[in-house]
Amino acid sequence: MIEILTKDDVEELNSEKNDQYYIPGELFNGMQYNLIRLEVKWAYVAVLNTLLNKPHYDQDNANKKVNAAKIEGYLDEMDELELVRRDGRNVYVRKIVSIF
Repeated sequence: MIEILTKDDVEELNSEKNDQYYIPGELFNGMQYNLIRLEVKWAYVAVLNTLLNKPHYDQDNANKKVNAAKIEGYLDEMDELELVRRDGRNVYVRKIVSIF
């Protein structure tokens, strides 16, 4: 079972971020994430930042069209790697922590 981000975690990450975009260093530098493809790591960062910036959003307010099949592929791969957990249309984001 993966540890997912809670509302308190989201508030904490938002208070910690120094820029408009939050990138968890452990995801890129941590040994436990070494085998994850770089492209998937960046997809995770995009999902995480969507959560941090707009935790509740309406799909009808999307700004541009996206390649739905590509997004679905990234979500499937992130789910397999336990970076996210999917439950229907809901996506729960894993809390990235250092193992040291």
